[in-house]
Amino acid sequence: AKNNPGQAIKDQDKSIELDGKYALAYSRRAEAYFSKKDMASTVKNIESALGLQPTLPDALCQRAYLQAMKKEYGRALSDVDAAIKTSPRFIPAHILRGKTLIAQGNKEDALKSFHKAISIRDDAPAYTARGLLYYDKKEYEKSLQDFTRAIEIDARLAAAYQGRAQTLKKLGREEESKQDTAKFKELSPKPPEKKSDKDKEKEKKEDPPPIPKFVVKSKGVDPLSIESVKATARKIDALVAENHQKLGIKPNPKTDDSQFVRRVYLDIVGTIPNYRQVSKFLDSNDPDKRSKLIDELLSSEGYASHYFNYWADILRYKDQLNNNVRGEPFRQWLKQSLAENKTWNRMVYEMLTAEGSIWDNPATGYLQRDPGMQLDVVNNTTRIFLGTRIGCAQCHNHPFDKWTQKEFYEMAAFLFPTLPSAAGTDKRFWEKNPAQQLKEEYAKFEQEEEERRLNRNRFDRMISMNMALVNDMLDRKIKLPKDYAYDDAKPGTVVAPKTLFGKPAEIKDGEPARRAFARWMVSKDNPRFAKTIANRLWRQVFGQGLIEPVDDMMDDTVAENPNLMDFLEAEMKRLNFDLKEYLRVLMHTEVYQRQACTENIPVGSIYHFPGPVLRRMTAEQVWDSFLTLAVDPIDYRELPSELKKSYLKLDVADATVEELLEADRMSAKLDAERNSQLARFKYKGELLARASELPSPLPPNHFLRMFGQSDRELIAGSSMTGSVPQILLMYNGPISHMLLEKNSTIYNNIVKRNTLNGGIRAVFLTVLSREPDADEVAIASEEIKKNGAAGYGNVVWSLANTREFLFIQ
Repeated sequence: AKNNPGQAIKDQDKSIELDGKYALAYSRRAEAYFSKKDMASTVKNIESALGLQPTLPDALCQRAYLQAMKKEYGRALSDVDAAIKTSPRFIPAHILRGKTLIAQGNKEDALKSFHKAISIRDDAPAYTARGLLYYDKKEYEKSLQDFTRAIEIDARLAAAYQGRAQTLKKLGREEESKQDTAKFKELSPKPPEKKSDKDKEKEKKEDPPPIPKFVVKSKGVDPLSIESVKATARKIDALVAENHQKLGIKPNPKTDDSQFVRRVYLDIVGTIPNYRQVSKFLDSNDPDKRSKLIDELLSSEGYASHYFNYWADILRYKDQLNNNVRGEPFRQWLKQSLAENKTWNRMVYEMLTAEGSIWDNPATGYLQRDPGMQLDVVNNTTRIFLGTRIGCAQCHNHPFDKWTQKEFYEMAAFLFPTLPSAAGTDKRFWEKNPAQQLKEEYAKFEQEEEERRLNRNRFDRMISMNMALVNDMLDRKIKLPKDYAYDDAKPGTVVAPKTLFGKPAEIKDGEPARRAFARWMVSKDNPRFAKTIANRLWRQVFGQGLIEPVDDMMDDTVAENPNLMDFLEAEMKRLNFDLKEYLRVLMHTEVYQRQACTENIPVGSIYHFPGPVLRRMTAEQVWDSFLTLAVDPIDYRELPSELKKSYLKLDVADATVEELLEADRMSAKLDAERNSQLARFKYKGELLARASELPSPLPPNHFLRMFGQSDRELIAGSSMTGSVPQILLMYNGPISHMLLEKNSTIYNNIVKRNTLNGGIRAVFLTVLSREPDADEVAIASEEIKKNGAAGYGNVVWSLANTREFLFIQ
C-alpha cells in the first residue's frame, strides 16, 4: 500500500465488490488512503471495517494509531488492548502499545510490550522499536544489538539502518555510521522521476492491454414469423377494444415517432437511444420502421442486459450467492439464456433440477441462493414462478387463502431432500471429512503467524466454495413441526410430497422428488405457470398487470380483462414459452404504441389500458441512459467466469493445502491485474459500465441504489419512489457532471454542429429523443448566447433534470 497506494485502493475496491462484508479489505484500503494522506477516507474505511467486524485487530490498531496522533492515548491503548485480547499473537498491536506508552512517558511498560512482541517471533519492526527505546535510554550497546538483529531478519528495513547509524555515531564508530546512513538513503523511498513531455505522449499512444470480456451470443427473432406476430397483436387489440367499448373507455392517441423510439429502446434494451439511432429512426420514411426496430432491439445484446436486471431483481441475485458461493457463473448463465432465447419453461426446469457445483452447472445458483433454507426456497419458488404466496402457511393455516400448513409441508417435501453441500452423497466424505482434514493440515502448515491469520478466512472459504455441490439425499424426509396444532395430522409426522393444484406430480423410481416437482411446475397443464409469466411480462411492458399483485393469485382472483388474460395464457403456451416472441407480440399491439396514461393510478385500483402506464425509469434505466449520453458506446464487460473457474474450482477430497493456497493466490492476482486495467473505464472513481455489468448488490451510497435498485434481499425489492438524495445526485453528482465534460458523447454531438440551432437540436435529440419547439429554441438560444459553451452545459443539465427525461411516456 505504501509503495503504490493507488493500486492498493483499486485492489481492495475489487475485493469489496466481490464481498461487501470482507472487513479486512476495508482495513487494507484504509492503510492505502493513509499513505495518500487522505484522512477522511482513512477514517471512513476503518469505521466500515469495525462496523463489520468490531474485534478486527488490524482496524483496531489503525484507529488506535490515529487516536495516538491526536494524543488521545487512553483511547488508543483501549483499542490496542482489545486487539491483543482478540489476537494475543498479533505483533503490530504489541509494538503499537509500546509506542503509545512511550508517548505517555511510561518507558518501562513500553519495554515489556516490545519484549512480548519479540517473544512471539523474531520480528524486525519489534527489534527496531525496542532499539529506539534503548537508544532513548542511552543504553547504546543494547540498542546496537537490536538494530543489528532487525537488519539480520530484514536487510531492507530502512528504519533499522537509520537507528543503527545514530547508535554507532554515539559509540564513536563514525565510518560504520556513515555506511549505515548511506544504506538508509538507498532504501528510503525516492520521489518519482519527472517524465518528459515526449515520454508522456508516448505513453498516451501505447495501446492498453486487451481485457477479457464475457459477451453474450444473441439469437435474433425469426423474420418469417412476423405476420403471425402482427395477427396475434391484432387479436389482443380487439380484446382490449371490446373491453373499452363495454366500459366506455376512450383509448389514448397513438405515440408520435419520437415518443415511440424512446419508449421501445427503454423497454427492450434499458436505455434511451443515442443521437444517431434517434436521427436514423426519425428520418426514415419506411412505413414498417416500428416493427423492424422492435425486431432489431429484441435481437440485440442490449435485450439480455436489460432483462437480466429485471430477473436479477426478482430472483434476488447476488454476486456472493451465500457466504461461500460466488454468483458470477449463475449471472452469466442467466444473461446467455436470455440472449439465446432459451424458453422460460426450460430455464425454470434447469434452475430447479441442476446438480453439482456452480462452476460446472451454473444453474445451481438458484438453489444455492438460500442454502439450508428449503422452506423459504419453496415459498419463493411458488411465488416467483406460480404467482402464489404460500409463506404464511409455513407456520399456520393461511389466514387469507385456502392453503393449510400441512399442504405447505407437502409442497416442501419435494425440495427438502436437496442439499447444497457435497458431504451428503459423496462417499469419500463419509469416513473422514476431507475438509476437516485440510483444516487440520493447515494448522500445521509452516507460515508466519500474521500470514496464517490473514489467510485463514480465505482458506476456509476456498474449502466451503468447493464443497457447495447441489445434490439429493433420497431418504431425507420432512416432518411436520413439533408445535403442529391441527387435527389432520400429528406433530412430527413424515409428510409425503404433494402439489397444491393441477395434476399430481409423478415421481419416478430412483429420481429426486424435485425433478417431478420441476416437470409439474413447467407443464402446460399447470394452471398458474403460463398465466404467471404472461401476466408478469404484460406488467413489464404496460406498467400494470392484468392481475395485481402479480405474485398473489388466489382461486377467486379475477383479471382486469379475463378474456384477454385467458388469451395471453394460451398464447404463451402456443409459443412454447418463447419470451422474446411473446414480448414481440405485445410491442406490436396498438395499445402498446399509444401514448401513456398520465393520470395517477391508486394502488389496488383497476386500470383498463387506454395505453401504457406512465412510469419513471428504473434505477438501471436512469444509470444506463446517463451513460448513453456520456460514453456511448459502453465497452466494459465483466470478466468471464471461466477464468475464475480455472483457478478456484478444486476437488476438496483430493486437494492439498498448498493447492488451495495457490489457487487463492492466483485468483487474487487475476483480480489485481483486472483492477489495474479498469482506470480507462472510470470517472471520478465510478466504473462506467451498464448496470448489468456492475457488482450486485452495489453499496447503499451508489447512484443505482439511491435511485431504487434493491439490496437483493426481497423478491422484486426495487423501488421507483423519488427522494431528496436523488434530486441532489441529479443536481450535483458526478454522473450528471460527466455529461458536461469535454469529449462526452453529447459534447461531441454539439460541437459537430455548425450552427446554434443545429447544436440546440442535437441536445434535444440526444437527451429527449425529440426536436425542440420554437419556444424551447428561443430559451436555449438566449442561454447559449449569454454564457457561450457553458450555456450549452446549462441546457443539457436542465433537460436531464426534467420529468420528461426520467419518465417513460
